[in-house]
Amino acid sequence: MSIADEFQNDVLVSSFYEAALSTTRESDPSIPIAFRFGSDIEGGLNVTREYDAEVLHPSYDLIQGTPFFEGEVDIDLVDVAYEDGRTVNVWAVKT
Repeated sequence: MSIADEFQNDVLVSSFYEAALSTTRESDPSIPIAFRFGSDIEGGLNVTREYDAEVLHPSYDLIQGTPFFEGEVDIDLVDVAYEDGRTVNVWAVKT
């Protein structure tokens, strides 16, 4: 199932900036949001939960069980997303 199918929306607002998520929530709460985060896993999860983002949007190298995994924190982000009722949308550009 794609994000568009689940949320009946053609748009996912994803940003490194909390202000963009906050503004989107204030403007139209029906638009799904995601906080795009990299190596700060715990910080990324905190922001995701603070804004109740529908989507967990980590860097590809933070996904355990993949050949790309380079994380140092023992947190399985896929498990966390599903436990929290969120979709996972991995971003693949290395910063």
